[in-house]
Amino acid sequence: MCTIKKIFALLFAVTAVTLMNTAVFANVYTGEVKGCTYSFDDETGILTLYGKGNMSYWSSQPWMNERFSIRDVETAVISEGITTVGMYTFNNFTGLKTVVIPEGVTLIGESAFQNCKSLKEVVLPSTVDRIAVNAFRESGIEKINFPDKLRSIESTAFYNCTGLKSIELNNSLERVFSAFLSTGLTSVVIPKDVKSISDCAFGFYHSGWEDYPVDGFVIYGAAGSKAQEYAEKSNLTFVPLDVVTVDFDTAGKCRAPEQQATLSGTKISRVDEPYADGFIFVGWYYDNNFENKFEYGDKITKNETLYAKWDAVTAGEITFNDDGNVRNVYYGDDLVFNANYDDMQLRLAADYTDKDGTEHKNETLANSKTTPITVSFGNKKYSLVFSPDNTSINVKLQYFQAGPGFIDSHDVDINVVYKQGDINTDGSADDKDADILLKHISGTQRFYGEALTRANMNNDGKIDILDIIAILQHKKI
Repeated sequence: MCTIKKIFALLFAVTAVTLMNTAVFANVYTGEVKGCTYSFDDETGILTLYGKGNMSYWSSQPWMNERFSIRDVETAVISEGITTVGMYTFNNFTGLKTVVIPEGVTLIGESAFQNCKSLKEVVLPSTVDRIAVNAFRESGIEKINFPDKLRSIESTAFYNCTGLKSIELNNSLERVFSAFLSTGLTSVVIPKDVKSISDCAFGFYHSGWEDYPVDGFVIYGAAGSKAQEYAEKSNLTFVPLDVVTVDFDTAGKCRAPEQQATLSGTKISRVDEPYADGFIFVGWYYDNNFENKFEYGDKITKNETLYAKWDAVTAGEITFNDDGNVRNVYYGDDLVFNANYDDMQLRLAADYTDKDGTEHKNETLANSKTTPITVSFGNKKYSLVFSPDNTSINVKLQYFQAGPGFIDSHDVDINVVYKQGDINTDGSADDKDADILLKHISGTQRFYGEALTRANMNNDGKIDILDIIAILQHKKI
């Protein structure tokens, strides 16, 4: 019944649009800001930014001339390829609740999330090395991670974030400016190797024209460190913590990671996984019987040695879920690969050419220790980006054993094609395609080329309201 109602609504809309020559559906906005293109859907509240490299830096009000209200944005998605969150990018997005920041981003820019009152939690990628002035100032932030590569947190980055009541600073942090003035913190553990701490960085609140110490605030750190120096200078309570060490034992199969030293009760930094020819690395363990597994995030309270567990590589056979060497797959659909390797790390890689004509060789699409391995063609996280001007691209997929313990490989050629009805090439034929087709029929927004072929759902050689109905019914008539 709902489908029938929508069909009648669309029929009415065709007439109205033809007469008024105005757009009926206007809930998706696109444009360019800060050197990035964007798409905003006001039904879902999702704003997506696309681009490569750094966002444009200067712009105090980047969204001033856009056609939608920034208060309507609830989710912001920064796509892979963007490497900085630029100055004022989401400043005053008071309805923003969720933000997705991809790996590769190194900077959270000045006032990037200032006054985001509804933003409670942020997950920073491992690549962030700097949080700039006022980055989260007066936001609703309650929980945030500080990745291993972070080196600097700048002035008033978390000023007046009263919901922020606990933090875990990373061991490689070097400089903390007056970043945590007027937060909800009552104590902090400062890593032993921090090189500089500015006045009022921790344990102070601002009132009127003055900064005042927080009653009972406690600084934890290593004796003789910058943490103790800061606490004594600021007249705050200092509690010394023991320094403990962590060594790594790889059973002589490869070079072991360097020893780490950290404060008792804190975490260590992540190390690169070791590789040994003919073996698969399983994980680190507290004992050489491999009964008590170490997990990153564990609090280290005493000197430890972590032991690498290895599994010997065993031969196996890879099978596919198709009968031939060439397979058609619709853009947006999944293709499943199976392998009977027993509990081994497999790597799925590809040789392909992207929409800009750049050739990619042996690029990783997925790593998995369990099968089947599923690849979604059109999913950007696998770096397979297709041009809407091309209806098919040949992609060669290969199986590889991760690390030096290579066992076997097999090639299969995949022909990626768009679905019938998928006019906007997003991987599905749905209401959005029906909206686009309606605009084409009414003359308000034309499309050409292969998109016309995909729009002709009933294969009668004409583009009309029957094709809209077919898209909404998700079948050909």
